[in-house]
Amino acid sequence: MDTIKTYENRNDIPECYKWDLDNLYESFDEYYKDRDRTTEIIEKIKKYEGKVLSSSRNLLDIEELELDLSLILDKMVNYIHLNSELDTRDGLFNSKMGELTDFYSKMDLELNFVSEELKSLTDEKLDEFISLEPELKKYEFDLRRTIKNNKHLLSLECENLLSTLSPVMGAGEEIFSKLDDADVDYGS
Repeated sequence: MDTIKTYENRNDIPECYKWDLDNLYESFDEYYKDRDRTTEIIEKIKKYEGKVLSSSRNLLDIEELELDLSLILDKMVNYIHLNSELDTRDGLFNSKMGELTDFYSKMDLELNFVSEELKSLTDEKLDEFISLEPELKKYEFDLRRTIKNNKHLLSLECENLLSTLSPVMGAGEEIFSKLDDADVDYGS
């Protein structure tokens, strides 16, 4: 019967058994370049404030920008989150996770107008926009779900308040998780 090898220190674990996250970012410089790209995309989206549904082209532009933004943010979150899980005692990635949470909160505040404007989108209007801009078809499922869920959205003021509070509302769970998962000997 094989015995399970244990290690006292994470640094003793052979590289072949560790996550290789270099396929996401080889350095923080690359990560920050993507963060700059997200800021640029957010600024482009903000130019549509008050005009999201003024044309089918605007709606398509918003959907494409939001998709680009989402793909970059997913990569950023995975990189920071997975690195923070490697050693929950490591303060560097935990602080980066906090920075990213703050970034998300600010982004939500800046882009809540999109959800607010999409409240007035109807199935009929979406059908019309798709007929005028067939590329919208690839976003139809999400847009129909948005229409269906519109009745559950809060006012813009309330959504902004929730965006502002989001980093604080999850703090307790995050702190517990870090302490619970940390490789710290609390004694017996």
